[in-house]
Amino acid sequence: MSSVRIPVACLDFDGTLCPGDSIVPFLLFSIRSGLAPGRQLFSAAAGFLLQKLHVISPGRAKAMTLSFLKGKDEEEIRALGRRFAEEKLLPRCFPGALAFLDKLHAEGYHTVIVSASTDVYMFAMQDLLRADAVLSTVVETDARGKYTGRILSNCRGEEKVRRIRAYLAGHPELDGRVSLAVGDSLHDLPMLGMAQTRLIVGSSRKLKNACPQAESAGW
Repeated sequence: MSSVRIPVACLDFDGTLCPGDSIVPFLLFSIRSGLAPGRQLFSAAAGFLLQKLHVISPGRAKAMTLSFLKGKDEEEIRALGRRFAEEKLLPRCFPGALAFLDKLHAEGYHTVIVSASTDVYMFAMQDLLRADAVLSTVVETDARGKYTGRILSNCRGEEKVRRIRAYLAGHPELDGRVSLAVGDSLHDLPMLGMAQTRLIVGSSRKLKNACPQAESAGW
């Protein structure tokens, strides 16, 4: 039996595979679908402002944006999340990023999307992008399958590293190292630091200065 293990590629989503943020578009989609009230935009704006002022954590700001989920049925919201992923996220993805994912699959990489966006809709991107796994921010549900309104794991910064390590530990068939990581912001720097090869999407000077050995992804 060969001792060669499968190489792993970890890719951020927002700003890397898909332009911009996806949480606010999901909120707008939820409002138009009638599952969130219009006033939820004020809660989202307040959370964003308080985060920028360093009054609350990014995870708390995210919980404020998604507080309309509290008490709602998980199956109903995940159905909404799948529709959002199919109708809004997939069409927005960079064509070059999708071609790059296809190239990684053809070369035998195990592809893992690692995103600070929520599992409410990111779970669907695994099928839509033909990724092998998605690690994303976890929104808590209770024993009845109802959302509590709390964020369990904000998959951002160092949390990405912890989630990737836990995933690799549970898959011994994979290379224990990350062969390739792709990101677009300083929040991806810990994940990029894990990888043998690092690719940067976009023109963030701060990220390029912090990770000078990275190359441009080119799309």
